[in-house]
Amino acid sequence: MVTTKEIYDALTVLPAQDLEQIKARAEFLLGQTAKTKHIEDTTNEELLFDVLTDHLHSLFGSSPLPWGNFVQIKAHPLFMKNAKKVDAFINNLTKDLTQIERIRVYRLCISLISQNLRELRVPLSISSITSNLSRAPELFDRSFPGYIKAGLGHLIIRAACYGSSRIKTEGKT
Repeated sequence: MVTTKEIYDALTVLPAQDLEQIKARAEFLLGQTAKTKHIEDTTNEELLFDVLTDHLHSLFGSSPLPWGNFVQIKAHPLFMKNAKKVDAFINNLTKDLTQIERIRVYRLCISLISQNLRELRVPLSISSITSNLSRAPELFDRSFPGYIKAGLGHLIIRAACYGSSRIKTEGKT
């Protein structure tokens, strides 16, 4: 686990543009964007999309595509369809997640999908991850074999929300 001091030390060497992005993300996670939109007013689909674009940004340094632009491109309808499947899967495992907890679970799902696509040598992109969002339950089960069948999937969700460093994948994705 990274300490707060380590984070502060890392921030001191970042360029202003990176600090602005971190500031925007922190404001979003604290409940408001630069437009003072509260996180509670953000749809689950927007949250999942933000997690997806943040993941790609962390890997490639690419600028995240704004939601408003994404809704106009070809991949959007498939994203919406598959995002509902991800939410149904998460809601089957646990109820009443806060938006922050949901973001953390989305991160786990996107990470599992990304890891699987890399193993399959599929280039990572918004489209490739969108096309595979519906595989989240399958990849979750492969990574944590037996948990869902035993009714313990909520324990993985809890670990993703409150201690992801303790989650160890047992299976292959």
